Amino acid sequence: MSKKPRISVGHIKKLIKDGRVEFNEHGLYRSIQRNITIDQAIYTIMNGELIEKNENITPYPTAKFRCEIDGKMLIVHITQSRFYIVIRTVYWES
Repeated sequence: MSKKPRISVGHIKKLIKDGRVEFNEHGLYRSIQRNITIDQAIYTIMNGELIEKNENITPYPTAKFRCEIDGKMLIVHITQSRFYIVIRTVYWES
């Protein structure tokens, strides 16, 4: 039985540095709708605070990051596999 992936900020940052990050359809739609760029989302993951993680989600764990950008707090919700990061949704915290 293979080990279930666990949230690792170091691994997440390495995958992003290696270009292994993408938006899923919902994340892309919301980023366009909310005028949030991929650079802002990546900046939030790389420089922000890990505010939530759920390692019990099957098949891959999820996490939320928060970072201040232009005076507003951006939230980025991701899924982490062993080989890539998927940005599931992005939004400005109200």
